[in-house]
Amino acid sequence: MNLSIVKLENGCKVVIGEMEGIKSTSLGIGFPIGSVHDPKGKTGISHYIEHMLFKGTKNRTMDEIKEPIEKVGGILNGSTGRESVIYYAKVPHFFSLEALEIMMDMVVNPAFDENEMEKERKVILEEMRMEMDDPYTRVHDIFIQNCWDDGYGRSILGSLEDLKNISRKDLENFHTRFYGVNNLVISMAGRIDVELKEKVFEMVEKMKKASSVCNESKPEYKPKSRFLKEGRRDITQVHVLIGTKAPGKLDDGYECFLIFDTLMGSGMSSRLFRKIREERGLTYNISSEYIPLRRGGLFLIYASTSTDGYRELTDSISKEIDEVKNGKISLEEFEYGKKRFMGELMLSVESTQANMIRIFDNTITYGEPMDLDDWLKRIEHVEYDEFLSTVSEMLKDDWVLSLVGPSDFIEKVKP
Repeated sequence: MNLSIVKLENGCKVVIGEMEGIKSTSLGIGFPIGSVHDPKGKTGISHYIEHMLFKGTKNRTMDEIKEPIEKVGGILNGSTGRESVIYYAKVPHFFSLEALEIMMDMVVNPAFDENEMEKERKVILEEMRMEMDDPYTRVHDIFIQNCWDDGYGRSILGSLEDLKNISRKDLENFHTRFYGVNNLVISMAGRIDVELKEKVFEMVEKMKKASSVCNESKPEYKPKSRFLKEGRRDITQVHVLIGTKAPGKLDDGYECFLIFDTLMGSGMSSRLFRKIREERGLTYNISSEYIPLRRGGLFLIYASTSTDGYRELTDSISKEIDEVKNGKISLEEFEYGKKRFMGELMLSVESTQANMIRIFDNTITYGEPMDLDDWLKRIEHVEYDEFLSTVSEMLKDDWVLSLVGPSDFIEKVKP
């Protein structure tokens, strides 16, 4: 992939990944704005705006946004995170100019129609209820709310009360404040024709500046409790989440934790799968999860089991945690994590959409995209001894156990 970035005087960054022999183009338009930027009393507004941008502009109805892209087999979607938001499309290359025009219209000229606002408010309320009903999502939510400060710990969807009170004026003010060319990152990957590049530069020159530039912040890891539990009457399994503090993408130790997460929970050959599922038969589903933000992150281990198997499962996971904290990770496991992560990275570059999102994330985090070879070198340069000392040291922070399970079991269970 031929990678380039253009940093315009108005603050916009355009990152381009040109791929030979490809017939698709993936486009991303985004901003370093997420739920941490939601004002107090208006939590969920960044996510609400993401939904509303698909509901029509001053020039297009919502059908005129989605149908042209989907009619040619394309994909149109959006995603709000804690620190960024992106609107993206993947289309046949011959439709890339039209897709760009539609997406820029969405971002620059949202209608914020009040009738559509009320309908979408109901949709998000249903999204909230869906997440509340899902024990996997719920055990993560109560863990994160407990361990991170309010801005980072709260749900990206916001609170039910705040969502009900967000007005059209609130959406317009937030959009004016942050959705400007000086905060804009445009990411493109796949077949990129000259006309598409020219159109991008032409369109961003007409955009207004945002009234606010996003300031860098970081989560503070301060667990309020080391044991959390929530009872449910409609489930039979106990959903277990054990986790601790981890480095962010700009912190020392980031590459080590990418390898560590992979060797612990990625694939049937990973440590947790082998030792907890295959050797002991304690769970069907066990995995690790590394959540790195720009600064700071979390390392989590998730599993589910029966109430009878809960104690043996948590004891077994705790034993594995104690061992890795004490540096008991073999050279073979280290090599597995390193090679598997590098292999996954190499396989991902065959997708225009994966490339587009990766170079967007790179630009949001580092200010510019990173070439695949540079990424591979960063991982390859991690030495075994350095890895052991880094991981052992960083895993010494307080670990937290979060449970969602049957109510009668949760009432009695102790750490």
